[in-house]
Amino acid sequence: MDNEILEGINKLKNRLIDTTRRNKLVKYRPSKTYHLVMINCSIEGLFESLINGENSLTFQALPQWDGEGEAPNKVQWASDLGLSVDITIKEDVEQHKKTIQTLHFLDEMNKILLRIYRDAKSFEQEMGRNMLYLCMGTLKWKDVQYTQEYNTSPLICVPLEITRNKTASNPEFSINYASQDQIHTNQALKEKLKLDHNIFLPDYEESDTYSTYIQKIKRTIGNKKDWNIEHTLNIDFLKFEKILMYQDLKEWKGKIPLHDIEVFRDIFLGKEIDKHPFAKEYDIDEFNELQDYPLVLDADSSQHSAIIDAMSGRNMVIEGPPGSGKSQTITNLIASFLARKKHVLFVSEKSAALDVVYGRMKKIGLGDFCLELHSHKSKTSHVLESIRSRMERKDEPPKTIDQYIQKIQMRKQEIREYLDVLHQVYGKSGKTIFEIFWTVEKYREIREKAYFDIQNALDWDSQKLCSVQNLLEDCREVYKELSHTRTPLNFWDGFDFSRFNENEKERLVTFLNSTQNDFQQISNLLQRAGIEDNLLELEKIKNFESEEFADKGDAFSLFVKKFGSRHFKRILSNQF
Repeated sequence: MDNEILEGINKLKNRLIDTTRRNKLVKYRPSKTYHLVMINCSIEGLFESLINGENSLTFQALPQWDGEGEAPNKVQWASDLGLSVDITIKEDVEQHKKTIQTLHFLDEMNKILLRIYRDAKSFEQEMGRNMLYLCMGTLKWKDVQYTQEYNTSPLICVPLEITRNKTASNPEFSINYASQDQIHTNQALKEKLKLDHNIFLPDYEESDTYSTYIQKIKRTIGNKKDWNIEHTLNIDFLKFEKILMYQDLKEWKGKIPLHDIEVFRDIFLGKEIDKHPFAKEYDIDEFNELQDYPLVLDADSSQHSAIIDAMSGRNMVIEGPPGSGKSQTITNLIASFLARKKHVLFVSEKSAALDVVYGRMKKIGLGDFCLELHSHKSKTSHVLESIRSRMERKDEPPKTIDQYIQKIQMRKQEIREYLDVLHQVYGKSGKTIFEIFWTVEKYREIREKAYFDIQNALDWDSQKLCSVQNLLEDCREVYKELSHTRTPLNFWDGFDFSRFNENEKERLVTFLNSTQNDFQQISNLLQRAGIEDNLLELEKIKNFESEEFADKGDAFSLFVKKFGSRHFKRILSNQF
């Protein structure tokens, strides 16, 4: 079983290295953007000056052509100046104590160097690591699959730091060996040659120089036909992070063997998981062990639940859109582990995430518990200064912490009681107070125009509420229809007044008198709701007495004749 795990790890490990021709470490193509042509160089001397030299190396441009006639091309002009356009292997450290000659005029050289400088800073800020390298020497060889084409692969990759002198009249750029990073041999090429040609390239060792390492490679490749080593220099951006992961797995030195690491065993042997793919959200207020998970920043119940699961040893993925509190949750999680005297390794592909979390830790006074191990912050001087500040730190235990915690617990209990009330069901409605409040808030604009009290609201159940809603819906439909089709005396349409006897007329008058208050309330409600309605029929009735029941030959006058003026006087006397 252990062998199966190790076999699976080896398969994954080999996939960390791209051995296809898409990888510039296998088939190198100089970048047009960063292609700085260096000439008149002793590659051995340059290597020694970079690795062992104390001074930075600057770049020197070709002097401008000031002769008569057409200017020669740059190669010819360099030859005329006595500069060799070839790169030699001879050891000449004195030649490279200060400058590196380029095959560019000043403006062109500064443009290339400025692009390299800006992108180097950008990559370091975004990715948190140095990606600028000087590729020294290339192996020219043929691939098994592409027998007619040559590949050129870098052999030694020296990490560089580039700086810019802003005080100079012209921008001046210089390079140094980035000693915090290691010199890389081409692991992608090494893996490719091992798989396709059974050739095992040697690794670069600290005692090696450029010449000694090149001699090792020559002995390794032997007399391979059409294979040869070229002495070249190229500044470019390379990615070695996956190769470093490959080396860690290949030369594992951890206390726990690879096949016994829990994550690997889960991957290759499987693991029982919960039926539900998503983690449950705890009722934080009812969680008895909450004091064991201290928070340094605000957290909602989902964030707090994630912290509980993580500290319980559960592997998980926490996802969410920007601004949902992921970095805040990570900060709380790190602080909780610190409270348990645990060590935490926080890794991110981009340094921006590291900076955000570190900024939060620093803001709450836990910055000295963080050791930054990326980009320029991993330099020896920075690490030593960081350790010194920790040694000089003096903290006094807070004197009022117990009272502060007790005060917070009292406030939490008050909030809990308030929430309990909000989530109680109101009366027979079947809805909580919280739901009712949100419903009222939803219809705020209508509430301002149609405000009214409900009598005996506690007795209103869902059935009664539904019936009232249906009735209001019917009223709305009726009003909509009347507002579009209303004509004079439309309210009386369908009545045959000629068939009314005296008793029926008396009953109608009594009914009209009994409904006058309701009618007035409806009129007031319409006005408060901002609904304009002239109620033409009502106005005619009110003005009838002043008109002395004049017969104007319209439908209203005809109704008065049929109904009888005596009954109308009774209606008017009650101020209908």
